[in-house]
Amino acid sequence: MEAAGSAVGIASLGIQICQGLISYYHDWRSYHDDISAACDKVGSLERTFALLKAILGQDSLNAEQTAQVRDSLLSCKDTIRALEKRCAKLQASSQPTNIRERAAAVTKRALYPFKASTLAKVSEAVNDVLDQLALAVQTLHLGISSSDHSQLVNVAGRVDDVAAQLSELKLDLSGWRHDDQYLKIISWVDAPDQTPYHAAACQKHEPGTGQWLLESDTYKTWKASSGTHLWLHGKAGCGKTVLCSTLIEDLKSHCVSIANSALAYFYFSFSDINSQSYRKLLASLVHQLCSDQPSYAKLKQVFDGTKQASVHLLETVLDFQIEQHGNVTLVLDALDELPEGDDRSLVLKKLLGLRSHGANAKVLVTSRGSADIECTMSGMKALVLPLSVQEINADIGRYIVNEFNQSPSLLRWSSKMQDRARETLEQRADGM
Repeated sequence: MEAAGSAVGIASLGIQICQGLISYYHDWRSYHDDISAACDKVGSLERTFALLKAILGQDSLNAEQTAQVRDSLLSCKDTIRALEKRCAKLQASSQPTNIRERAAAVTKRALYPFKASTLAKVSEAVNDVLDQLALAVQTLHLGISSSDHSQLVNVAGRVDDVAAQLSELKLDLSGWRHDDQYLKIISWVDAPDQTPYHAAACQKHEPGTGQWLLESDTYKTWKASSGTHLWLHGKAGCGKTVLCSTLIEDLKSHCVSIANSALAYFYFSFSDINSQSYRKLLASLVHQLCSDQPSYAKLKQVFDGTKQASVHLLETVLDFQIEQHGNVTLVLDALDELPEGDDRSLVLKKLLGLRSHGANAKVLVTSRGSADIECTMSGMKALVLPLSVQEINADIGRYIVNEFNQSPSLLRWSSKMQDRARETLEQRADGM
């Protein structure tokens, strides 16, 4: 059993690496000529690892067959480790952070780490692992019972969902995004990239915190509904943005399970001028929702060749996208950090206007308490969820415990001193 456990561990690592590569390929999906074949190979390898892991976990093979599968997995351990290092290096590579840099990367390839030689090495490593696992796959087909085979088919079906996504990605890359005008149009939209803000917020999330919000009746009711809106409000410094990033991650998984659905989000911030504009909000939402051919066709239709898309055209496209997708979730974090004035008034007016889309759109807004935002949320008949100081203090307590457990100097304190320090910090935190 110990040997089988080691084999399962290698399979799990292989799945993780494949998912990392697939994620990175997706980030560079504009470079379709280089990545289609690699997507197929990585997807095939992930399915193989998943099948091997599933059948080993069922103890369906005899000792000799288990040893053969184990040896096949162990034989590719070094190659898997090398592939892991290459994946980590690729993910750490500098990527373009805005539309203009992406456009420049197309012609210069200066920011494109998946050049031909890199892809060749990745593909070679993936092929080596597939060859090394060939015997293990053969053993599975010979060794599993009819009942286990049925279970294996179910596992394969779930894993094939990934293959289907890759096939859609490949089709997507070879189709409308190959249009010569695509980059011009995306540059014309000029959307601020929300990925860095979201990644930074996620990085601040402490494991185990925010679970109370995910499990709250109000949030679950809103998530399961159509056309309902939700307002989360709390005092400054209570961690709304980190909580919002946790909700966004939860909503990503939720939207995948719903047909014809889409998610877009935007982080407002006092410190970033790129987020202090109604136009920037519209551009970002339009860009995030431009994931299908009809949305792009609409953008292409309204493209007027000017330097930058107007607010009116972006509003037109966004309205079309909401109707086209049929189920759109929009998340706006820290709306109060958009200064009061024309832009904020336009955002609030647009939120009220979303009522005309009925069940097609639902919105989640986080902010401090503010009269104009409260009035808008009331007009939208939004569910209201005040962020509980008690629950936030409990999250702060979990953070403090983790810090104590990870600090050699603090671990030297007595249990009594640690408990007293934690209680004092929690009491004085007051939800901040």
